[in-house]
Amino acid sequence: MSTHEHYEAVLKDLEEERAGIAAEREELAARQQALGGKEEELAGLIGRLADRAAAIRDGGPYAGLSILEAAALLLGERGSSMMTGDITDKILAGGVESKAAQPKATVYGVLHREDGKKGTIEKTGSNEWGLRKWSEGMGDSVSAHAEAALAEIASAADPAIETLAGALDSQKI
Repeated sequence: MSTHEHYEAVLKDLEEERAGIAAEREELAARQQALGGKEEELAGLIGRLADRAAAIRDGGPYAGLSILEAAALLLGERGSSMMTGDITDKILAGGVESKAAQPKATVYGVLHREDGKKGTIEKTGSNEWGLRKWSEGMGDSVSAHAEAALAEIASAADPAIETLAGALDSQKI
């Protein structure tokens, strides 16, 4: 191969590499456009998650949260309605800070205000609270929520029971 042919081959390789880089650049630009400025939003979310993780590590699962945020998180974790006193005890033990002389009354006031605004928490009984999403379109919030949960458990258990029965049959037990 002559020197000229060698240079032509190298030049061709470089042009192909340039075309590949240009295609990758276009793909990256398309991805960036698809994000549509979400980088700052994602960075903010990551920062809040890091702050939340530090609060949990340093002070409990509800540290750094407002009474309303902590109560909603607690109810969601529990999956059923709770009395004001129980909510108060759990969120204070979990790191929510309160300087109120009567924290139970303060929690009740916050939850009552949220119920009045038709927010995330609603009154489900005398001095009892639940998440509003439990009752939306479900009629009676507590019994409908319980029935839905039982149906979900039953449907998940059926295949497991069949598998266990099959295993027992194959073992001739």
